[in-house]
Amino acid sequence: MIKLFIRSLQSAIFIPILDLTNKIGFANQLIQDTGGLFDGDPIVLPIPNDAPPEIPRIILKNKSESYSLNISQNRIDLFFNEKSLKNNLPTRELSDVNQEFLDKTNLIIRSILKTSPTRVARLGFIVTLQGKIADKATAFVNKLYIKQRKSFENLYDVNLGLLKKEKVDRLDSNIWFRVNPLRKQGDPSDNKIVTVQFDINTKSEELLNLSLENINKYFKEAAEYINKNVISYFD
Repeated sequence: MIKLFIRSLQSAIFIPILDLTNKIGFANQLIQDTGGLFDGDPIVLPIPNDAPPEIPRIILKNKSESYSLNISQNRIDLFFNEKSLKNNLPTRELSDVNQEFLDKTNLIIRSILKTSPTRVARLGFIVTLQGKIADKATAFVNKLYIKQRKSFENLYDVNLGLLKKEKVDRLDSNIWFRVNPLRKQGDPSDNKIVTVQFDINTKSEELLNLSLENINKYFKEAAEYINKNVISYFD
């Protein structure tokens, strides 16, 4: 079994429309409500109101850029990127950073719902993990997931995506599992890292009206699903 460590986390909150008439005031309120988490220089983009709603209007970061927040008119995305690496690989597990990340997500949602009350219609939780194996990562992925055929021998690259439909916190959800080998930048012969991603999200065709309690519970159960089931994807 490959040992996997956390590379990044993302929580996505989808909303019909967010009032960003006063973008500077909105950003300042968020910075205040999150206890100085975003201590980097805020970016307030001069995006016209008729631009596509998914384009970020506000981008907040902390000084180390381990945390960043993109605010659009129809979605809010919080990102965590692991900066503590050893030999270009992360060293902490999901359980080491997940609660802190969810606590910060909660602070952000509380602030947004207070500043600009809106309906939360969909959620997404994306976790990217990485691990190292002794042999070639491409061969490892090929052996696990692809039926052995002569035409599939000596593959240079494999990108695999699997979709399951299950309930997470009683909500119908898509559970994407993606896996691919990663070659070392500058040395493509070094092919020992495997990248794994779980993307758990509520159905796009079903718009919900989620409370803060619903949101927190969904993200918590999505993380628990990954912790509980990741091993089974490699059996």
